[in-house]
Amino acid sequence: PLSVGQFAGKWASYNAPPDLPYDQREEDGGSLVYESEPLTERVEILGSPSVDLEVAASAPVAQVTARISDVAPDGRATRVTYGVLNLTHRESDEHPRPLEPGRRYRARITLNGVAQVFPPGHRIRLSLSTSYWPLVWPAPEPALLTVHGEGAALTLPV
Repeated sequence: PLSVGQFAGKWASYNAPPDLPYDQREEDGGSLVYESEPLTERVEILGSPSVDLEVAASAPVAQVTARISDVAPDGRATRVTYGVLNLTHRESDEHPRPLEPGRRYRARITLNGVAQVFPPGHRIRLSLSTSYWPLVWPAPEPALLTVHGEGAALTLPV
């Protein structure tokens, strides 16, 4: 849905409540979600996480947004970091190339650098969406994105 992103917070936040991202459960309703089991010990990350995917799109221009959230035992999901990739830039920002609809492509989404501690009992959630409005301008036409599981990986800088 093009509404994913409405709870993202502001682009240049002043770190004040109306500017910060809201509970991500609403966003996750329009996303493909992967979630860990409850953590048995503290997990610390420092750096830029990345997501490697194999995807096929139904249009020549498509984008994918990856979000990592800290999910508390009560279900509240706090966004930790996110990254966006216009898939026409999958190989180069200098020379973007349109997608061939239906063809599989490998893509790496690098998320914003972060320092975060996930406490025991919490879960780590990865959410993928094809929009993140208003932080990211939508693709020129809606695109269905197929994510192929083989070879997919989330790399956390622990």
